[in-house]
Amino acid sequence: MRPLIVIGVLLCLHAFPATYAESSEPTLVGLVSHWTFPGSTFVSAELSDGEMLGTDGQRTQPSVKGQFKMTTDASVSDVVAYYREKLANDTRERTEATWPIPKGGRSVWIDQSDERSFELATVLVITRNTCTSLIVTRSSDENETKIDWKQHRRVN
Repeated sequence: MRPLIVIGVLLCLHAFPATYAESSEPTLVGLVSHWTFPGSTFVSAELSDGEMLGTDGQRTQPSVKGQFKMTTDASVSDVVAYYREKLANDTRERTEATWPIPKGGRSVWIDQSDERSFELATVLVITRNTCTSLIVTRSSDENETKIDWKQHRRVN
């Protein structure tokens, strides 16, 4: 297996105020709406307690974790291109309602396909209070691309 190839690390500078909904109680619908790939089909979704525990086993911070799965006919490269555009630095036309990620987040793009029969791309988006991952996969014998989204979020 070849080592991970980091395609790029982008600093996400967002033009809207940092008073984003990270500090409020998140809802599954609210989280999913900003990360849904256009035309995709939902497979499953859930939101639950994030269970942040210290070394003593006691809670350290209120948090939630969410996950949802989608499928699409689009290729892995099309899905990755869509999220690259969404996370691009040019955010002049974005508002908190269209893409509420606060200033200072980082996006890491990893492609593990390496011309194999199984395409795998991972997107990690890390902010002060959230860690989000998108795992995009498709095997050469599959008719659809699978998108797995997960997020762990501190609730202030």
